[in-house]
Amino acid sequence: QFQARHGIVVDKRLSEETIKSLNVSATYRLGQIAANLERYRWMPRDLGDRYVYVNVPSFQLVAYDSGEKSLEMKVIVGQEFEDKATPVFSDSMETVVFRPYWNVTPDIQAKEIAPKVAADPSYLERENMEYYQDGGTTRVRQKPGPKNALGFVKFLFPNNFNIYLHDTPNHDLFNKDVRAFSHGCIRVEHPAQLAQWVLGWEADRVQQMMDGGGDNKSVKVPKKIPVYIAYGTAFVRDGQLFFANDLYHRDDKLVMASANGALPSAAAIEALAALKRIETA
Repeated sequence: QFQARHGIVVDKRLSEETIKSLNVSATYRLGQIAANLERYRWMPRDLGDRYVYVNVPSFQLVAYDSGEKSLEMKVIVGQEFEDKATPVFSDSMETVVFRPYWNVTPDIQAKEIAPKVAADPSYLERENMEYYQDGGTTRVRQKPGPKNALGFVKFLFPNNFNIYLHDTPNHDLFNKDVRAFSHGCIRVEHPAQLAQWVLGWEADRVQQMMDGGGDNKSVKVPKKIPVYIAYGTAFVRDGQLFFANDLYHRDDKLVMASANGALPSAAAIEALAALKRIETA
């Protein structure tokens, strides 16, 4: 139970990570709690009746309806590098795209795809990729299908970071405890279930669209759904306090601010109400 509540691989052994967590002082934990209360204070007081909440450090997505959990699933988030970390922000989901193209970003095209093509000219064909023109620029995209890096569905909530939720052809990674493997976008464990919840469709209809309802088919969400991408390393779940690994090493500055009295107590009190409302893993 201690391991589960502290974001440690549950192996019932006195592992190095377990010992490290046991040695964390109560003072630091209190500072960590205060830091996370401050994070929650930054969020809207009213999150909406229906919304999606992703907590990056705990690799979890929860969908809420009228204050109750409707869905909960694992996610894969950005890697532990500044240029690949999943950002913290919120926006509104507007569109679901079935059997999407993956438009490779210029950065990935230059750093990852181009060297592979140079080493093996058949690489694009083998990976079901093709060149296309985008405003006079030659870009690479991966065609819809079982190899597509976005899987069979993606969920768009337009934002300045070009971040979205999507399926993946590699579901084995969800068996990992630490799931930081992406370039920043968020892969979801049960994309079909999320599509059902977002669109209000039956399972058969969603599966039909994923299997062969036409390539790159966009479906407008009936009512925009707020999506919150958060970074919480201390949170409440089922009435118990949990801690998650500080994946991107962001806690220290906030913990130090708390220790120095830089976080106002009134703000912490207000944030506590928000923390109790958001029970996520």
